[in-house]
Amino acid sequence: EGGSTNITWTFADGNGNSTTAVQVYNYDDTTPPVIPALADVTGECSATAIAPTTTDLCAGTITGTTSDALTYTTQGSFVITWSFDDGNGNVATQTQNVIVDDVTAPVVPTLADVTGECSATAVAPTTTDLCAGTITGTTSDPLTYTTQGSFVITWSFDDGNGNVATQTQNVIVDDVTAPVVPTLADVTGECSATAVAPTTTDACEGTITGTTTDALTYTTQGNFTITWTFDDGNGNSIDVDQTVIVDDVTAPVADLGTLPNVIGECSVTSLTAPTATDNCGTVTVSSDASLPITTLGTTVVTWTYDDGNGNTTTQTQNIEVQDTGVPAPVVTNLATLTGECSVVVVSTPTATDGCAGVIVNGTTSDPLTYNVQGTYTITWTYTGANTNTTTQTQTVIVDDVTAPVIPALADVTGECSATAIAPTVVDNCGATITGTTSDALTYNTQGSFVITWSFDDGNGNVATQ
Repeated sequence: EGGSTNITWTFADGNGNSTTAVQVYNYDDTTPPVIPALADVTGECSATAIAPTTTDLCAGTITGTTSDALTYTTQGSFVITWSFDDGNGNVATQTQNVIVDDVTAPVVPTLADVTGECSATAVAPTTTDLCAGTITGTTSDPLTYTTQGSFVITWSFDDGNGNVATQTQNVIVDDVTAPVVPTLADVTGECSATAVAPTTTDACEGTITGTTTDALTYTTQGNFTITWTFDDGNGNSIDVDQTVIVDDVTAPVADLGTLPNVIGECSVTSLTAPTATDNCGTVTVSSDASLPITTLGTTVVTWTYDDGNGNTTTQTQNIEVQDTGVPAPVVTNLATLTGECSVVVVSTPTATDGCAGVIVNGTTSDPLTYNVQGTYTITWTYTGANTNTTTQTQTVIVDDVTAPVIPALADVTGECSATAIAPTVVDNCGATITGTTSDALTYNTQGSFVITWSFDDGNGNVATQ
């Protein structure tokens, strides 16, 4: 420490004689420590300074002190100011540079190819960096590729400290899977069959419609094969066969549910072929009939409908040969019988038997005499040789159209009074008709009077007098 000290010196001559003297000793350290030359402290990711030392004339080795940070983790240049204090009031200072400078690029990674059949999507790869640790790559290239082919993505790995590493990665889109083999159902039809292009699925293309050079429509009976090709457009295709079957299994259907009976008088010499409808069109009609058919009674004929494809339907028809006896009366229309008061049938009509050719008299259960005004019908029946009958009607009209005879009436006279008595006449149909009048019958007044008499036969005929 600085200050002063008194030193007392004794001087002796060796002979027993001595003397003393006081010497004042003053001391003061005024020399600061040596200023050291400090090397820069460097690091790529961080840098940490260690307190440097220097020497001092009095204190010897002195370790520097500072209020600055010793460790730096941020890129850049920093300055630490060190103080060297010898404890005697002498302080030396010196600065030391701290430089954090990352000059090592990230590790260049080995990137595996990204592959896919329909598409491929790359995921940002990572690498390691001395300072930044794990770094995720970035790129301006697309990450997803949906087109067949090979593509390259260039990845950049930036540690943020000015060091960038690049690496390329291959992206390969290559469809090597063929479309799914579909199960194709048979195409069937009775008269014709038309195939519709089938579809299948493909891993990349989705739905694929088959194509073929074979015919799609078949109208001939039989089995046929269509070969369908399913091509995904990426070099993968499959061929699948489909069977087409044209097989008519439906028999013709008769147009009439029941064939009408064919009725012939004495014989049937011709038949009209019935018709039938077939799902495929053409029908051939045949029968087992042997014409002419002359046997009286019912003969059953079987009709066969053939569609030509192995399907037949049969239908029966009754053929009735009969003798009706009277195809028509000799007189086609019997004359109407008329009378004013009565009609009496006196002539029996006749007919000719159709098969036997004999004359047949008509019979009837109706009256033959009619006395009442009106219109009547007589039904005549003709029975043939084979007990076949036919009937015919004849009209009878009783219609009185003659008015009663007009009588000559004598005058009714009297001197004081006169009373008339209703006169009578006889009608053409034999009835006695008494006259009627609305006039008075008795007259008491002198003079001449007229009475008008009406004679009504009740059949719509009136005479007046």
